[in-house]
Amino acid sequence: MSFPQRGPWGNAAWRGNCSGYVLQALFEQTQPATFVDCMAGSGTSIEVAREMGIKAWGLDIHHGFNAVSDSILEAVGQEVDLAFSHPPYGEIVKYFDSPDDLSRCVSDADFHERLQMVLLNQRHATRPGGFYATLIGDKRLNGQYVSYQAEAIARMPADELVSVQIKVQHNCVS
Repeated sequence: MSFPQRGPWGNAAWRGNCSGYVLQALFEQTQPATFVDCMAGSGTSIEVAREMGIKAWGLDIHHGFNAVSDSILEAVGQEVDLAFSHPPYGEIVKYFDSPDDLSRCVSDADFHERLQMVLLNQRHATRPGGFYATLIGDKRLNGQYVSYQAEAIARMPADELVSVQIKVQHNCVS
């Protein structure tokens, strides 16, 4: 995937905000009738979903929802066709002043453990035959490289992996 523009959805000032075109492509592939984003941030995914006629819920730590420890299924009240997250990439950008925020993890190992819990939470909220997905990159910081993608894939049931999408990063400074 390559989308040089992020589109009109959400708040472009929100650091780390993903392109709404990424969500459009995901929705076109998976065709969900119901969708939840447990890290909704500025609301890009919810705006795109609703524009496409998808019933959508947006949860976020800024509104009191902890994707690590709070049940997505209980918060939404039903299983969904697609559960999604776009977590922070470790401590690169601090999002919320709470130890529960994934951008406040004490180490990469802590981040991996907590992201796995989020993905299992998403899996639990997804109806049989539905999908759960995360938009995650890798971390390059101070000459160190950590593959968040590879670690997330390795920690989840291999028989459930449907696809890995690669997105070209535009308009960013690494």
